[in-house]
Amino acid sequence: ESSRAPCFNEETQIFEPKSSDAFYGPFHILLNIEIFDLTRFRQNKSFHCKRCLQLICNRNGKDNAALHLWWENVKFNDQFLYKDILEPIDLVRRIIANHIACDSLSFLSPIIKIIFESSLPSTGQKVNLLLQVMDKNLKLLKLDKEKFKLVEWTSIKVMYLILDKAGDADDERTLKYWQKDINTMTFEFSFKMFTIFTEYLATQSEIIPQIYRFNNSFQLSYIEM
Repeated sequence: ESSRAPCFNEETQIFEPKSSDAFYGPFHILLNIEIFDLTRFRQNKSFHCKRCLQLICNRNGKDNAALHLWWENVKFNDQFLYKDILEPIDLVRRIIANHIACDSLSFLSPIIKIIFESSLPSTGQKVNLLLQVMDKNLKLLKLDKEKFKLVEWTSIKVMYLILDKAGDADDERTLKYWQKDINTMTFEFSFKMFTIFTEYLATQSEIIPQIYRFNNSFQLSYIEM
């Protein structure tokens, strides 16, 4: 409708859904807060489960009129949106695998860079994880502890850097450099997912001898596919 107000705010660069809109991405869904019973929510920007204190969603947009719900915290008929996703880390691996598959269709086969962005729950400070794919189809041997034998598994080799120091000039410069690169894709996800993924990368990095683990402040790791 021509008279309808735009649902994308050019000034804030944030989608502001109307009551009939639903915007969704790989890690979240954005809905208008008017469709919810506001008496069930406290008047703040983050909503947590009163029983387990799990972060469910955030308010954002103009006048905080939009609800940002994270997929890993939302189930439909006792299932996640992606029915074959059992753990939050599986969702991250799925998104990375799909992104690599799409880029593989390019004749130029560009360098694959991904920025994962999140916010600290306490302060709202932005934190970023820079991830660059080094090898798309790597075969490694892994010990099967139940069968006590080595099995071959497919992974991708990556190098990553966590930017979480507020006001750090080097972090700001590195982030802007990546953001200007046309090969870089940016995803936003919850701080819970940010923590799960960084812990996963750190654990996988332990496969690599410490002397070879770091390269120009980036850390090498593997992601199972």
